Amino acid sequence: MILRTMDSEHAEDYEEVKAAILTKYEITQDIYRQRFRALEVYPGETPRELYVRLKELFSKWVRPEQKSVKEISEMMILEQFLRMVNTEMEVWIKERNPKTAEEAAQLAEVFISARRSKGPCSFSRDQHFSRKSVGDDRGLGHAYSRTYFQSRHSPPKLPTSTPRSDKPIKRTNKEVRCFYCGELGHTKPYCQRWTTKSTLLLVPREDWKEARVQVSCVNGDERRYPTAEVYLTVDGQTFLMTVAVVAQWG
Repeated sequence: MILRTMDSEHAEDYEEVKAAILTKYEITQDIYRQRFRALEVYPGETPRELYVRLKELFSKWVRPEQKSVKEISEMMILEQFLRMVNTEMEVWIKERNPKTAEEAAQLAEVFISARRSKGPCSFSRDQHFSRKSVGDDRGLGHAYSRTYFQSRHSPPKLPTSTPRSDKPIKRTNKEVRCFYCGELGHTKPYCQRWTTKSTLLLVPREDWKEARVQVSCVNGDERRYPTAEVYLTVDGQTFLMTVAVVAQWG
């Protein structure tokens, strides 16, 4: 099928055919980078065998025979640069396919400059993922898998309720125990496991889309759920994906 779409002279060129196949199945240098970073030791594998697999993936990713030391250095710096900026900026930069870390830095400055007129904006990944989930009066958490730039989105409206004090709840005559993790010393609203899990799994309702997707459950039922676009990070690689959203969780 691929050969039919190529010119006759290109169809006889091995490198041209190889490039067409890789493009067809979206096997890019970044795919090899992901595989290199996510590689695990096979059961019974020897250190030598692991080394060979690492070397092969690294060669397919970096292609050192085609690059100078400076170009390879830029590749390594570029990868680390993209791992450190926030996910929205990372996706935006990748869409523009910079060849060097310097180009990526210039694009990042353009990204920030375009949003600076509407308010402060941070490019750090650590600061980007700093918002905590806040539950509504039904117990459903509005969690943020990514922080919104103040320049792009206004801060979400929080449910009207009595402000919760951050001071520890005082108990007398008995120990305080968390009903979520079972550990002593705190209650569920202050549980690190609960807040972390909520932040990762819950999506704010204002981000839900009108489009719905049909999902087949394990018991045979078929239901339609709203969708939302979220950033998911797997093995250091961030993707903007459309996912189904369930109204109640737990």
